Amino acid sequence: MLSLTYGIKRISDPLRAAIDNVKKVSVLAGENKTLSGKFRARARDLPSLVTEIGLVPALSFCYGKAGKDTYEKMEESFSKNIKIDGNEEESYALYLLLVLDYIRKLGLINQTEGATDVVDALNQLSGGERLSESALPKVELASKLIRPYLLEIKRLSEALFEPVSSESGE
Repeated sequence: MLSLTYGIKRISDPLRAAIDNVKKVSVLAGENKTLSGKFRARARDLPSLVTEIGLVPALSFCYGKAGKDTYEKMEESFSKNIKIDGNEEESYALYLLLVLDYIRKLGLINQTEGATDVVDALNQLSGGERLSESALPKVELASKLIRPYLLEIKRLSEALFEPVSSESGE
């Protein structure tokens, strides 16, 4: 199994993490084709958004689409395997949750250093108050390390989840 080391954290294969998380999305969605379809749309669109505008702005975009209350609801649903409705905001929140969780596992944001909510996590990832040249390698590293994971999430979502009606004209 491929593993990477960053600091003292040992990182598992992005494929394994993607498989585990897409399975969890499938459980949360259950028979809800709307949620799985909207998640599929997020998984298809957001890797290119990360490439175009950068990791932190793309994650901020997801957070803006989801909203704080929806994101917090999604955290609870995800941790307790509670099925969810599947509206647009929840699909953005779920995608953001999976990405931030993987970045935490990479050791690039740390719960104990104040990353208790999304804004804190993004602030920490971008170098926080002390944004400097030293913060840029952290964001660049995160962008490079997250890409294989995002692409696996995309591939698996395309294979497993049906598109929502507005996406079916592909």
